[in-house]
Amino acid sequence: MIIDIEKEEAFFREITQAPGASGFEEEIRSVIHRHLEGLADEITTDRLGSLIAMREGENSNVRLMLIAHMDEVGFLVKGTDKRGYIRFLPIGGWNAQTALGQRVTIQTKRGPVFGVIGAPSPHELKEEQLKKAVKLEDLWIDAGVSLHFNPVQEYGIRPGDPIVPYGELQRSANPKVWMARNWDDRIGCAILLKIFQAMKTRKPPCTVYGVFSVQEEPALRGAATSSWIADPDLALAVDVSFARDAPGDPEEDYAPMGGGACLIVCDNWMLPNRKLRDSLLDLSEREKIPCHLSYLKSGYDTGRVHLHKQGVPSCVLGVPSRYIHGFASLIHEDDANHAANLALHWIENVDADYVRNMQSFL
Repeated sequence: MIIDIEKEEAFFREITQAPGASGFEEEIRSVIHRHLEGLADEITTDRLGSLIAMREGENSNVRLMLIAHMDEVGFLVKGTDKRGYIRFLPIGGWNAQTALGQRVTIQTKRGPVFGVIGAPSPHELKEEQLKKAVKLEDLWIDAGVSLHFNPVQEYGIRPGDPIVPYGELQRSANPKVWMARNWDDRIGCAILLKIFQAMKTRKPPCTVYGVFSVQEEPALRGAATSSWIADPDLALAVDVSFARDAPGDPEEDYAPMGGGACLIVCDNWMLPNRKLRDSLLDLSEREKIPCHLSYLKSGYDTGRVHLHKQGVPSCVLGVPSRYIHGFASLIHEDDANHAANLALHWIENVDADYVRNMQSFL
């Protein structure tokens, strides 16, 4: 076991509490960089801000890229009114129904400002209005407006300031299930850090690049630029997948939390390299690592990486999660360990012949 949240709660709390809305990843990048020191042979960034760590292997001609995005979904201050109420724009995909009454943190030049997402009270709405779905553009943020207090003026809140959901790391009634606002994709970042810790004591057979990308949520942007630095032969995204085991989920898509890691067979940005996917699935069976297959309707960082230069055989390794892109998501500690162990075993099994096989279509 390399993922033990209870044992290292301070580490996981730091990873999940650092703000990092897409395009505003300064704080989480600083946290990850500090934890990488001494674990990598080289640490650099691309010009968008993705953090790239390199661990040299026995064969420097074989280059693997493991990528996890450090940004999170959030909001952006759109504008304010003369009383101090704040209108906002979404960064990443949101279901407006989840935002009602939720607490947020506005990141200003003077420090964090706490507020709540407000909406008209149901007591003030007509019956036909109550039946309509809420839209984000109809909501606002209240940071403590009162007759003689304007939070916008007091804290210098201005358009373009990032906003993230407020929520702390917390264990559920199940001691192995943990809640955080941004497991998407801070659990992937934690797994990459743990992999680099494991490689500190043994040199991998190939050179490994760990990429902590920026701006994944809007359009996988950091994955496109960081690929030019890693220039990988093969790539694996480590991210969350959907745990399709909640009320209302169809039986045929069943993907239970606590059932193991996940390999993605299809998303809107990429069809994974079939040989690589099958190789990972075979590896999971040989090593007795629980793993299942699933899909996603949006996309992962490898959606950009696999189009780098002549093409990069790529796959996505997921940690099943419930309530992704909400104010609190859940993961199971065992699933994170299965994903981390599968990635580590994969690294140990990659050599030049393996890469040639994955890249060949003749």
